Amino acid sequence: MKYSKAQQSRVDKGLCAKCGEPTDHTVYCSKCTRVCTEYNRQRRAKRRELGICYTCGNSTENNRAYCPECLKKARKYRTAYKLKAPYGVCVICRVESCLPSLVDATLYRRICQNCYLKNASCSQLGSVEYWKQLLCKLEAQQFRCVYSGDELILGVNDSMDHIYPKSRYPDKALDPSNIQWVTRTVNMAKGCLDHDEFLTLIRRINNRFPKD
Repeated sequence: MKYSKAQQSRVDKGLCAKCGEPTDHTVYCSKCTRVCTEYNRQRRAKRRELGICYTCGNSTENNRAYCPECLKKARKYRTAYKLKAPYGVCVICRVESCLPSLVDATLYRRICQNCYLKNASCSQLGSVEYWKQLLCKLEAQQFRCVYSGDELILGVNDSMDHIYPKSRYPDKALDPSNIQWVTRTVNMAKGCLDHDEFLTLIRRINNRFPKD
């Protein structure tokens, strides 16, 4: 994305490109990010209805989100941007150190803890603004699974669980208070059960196979 001279000057100073408020190593502040996210969401939805490219508005092939030309440009840009990050440095913010567990991962996964949590927040809660709340939850859990007590290693075995599954409680799908951290194995086992239902299942299994 190209910025005006004024916007680029703000970005270089660590300020929001739109309003000039301080940011946390991001182009936009949390408020402007929400505004941009909502605008882009509505634009994408409209263009999806019309069957045209999200970026340029040209026709697409095979019901894809982007036309072949924009898809090619996006892939080239993302790869070039990430290749500029020195080894061991986050390929997204290019400021913080990469998570130790992801230093030797594929290029796109070499990210820092903050960016990892921002990605998780955006993926599970629809916005990056909740990443600090997710970090607080991790710290409150001492980086251990709520159920098994196993150590959680970001990028290796961690998983964000909806206490009340979003498939059954869509109104809680984007509620950060409905999130807890578990291992990926535990999350697969919990499936569409809520917290109490899962505990009931665990106890039934435990009673069926008591210790000798």
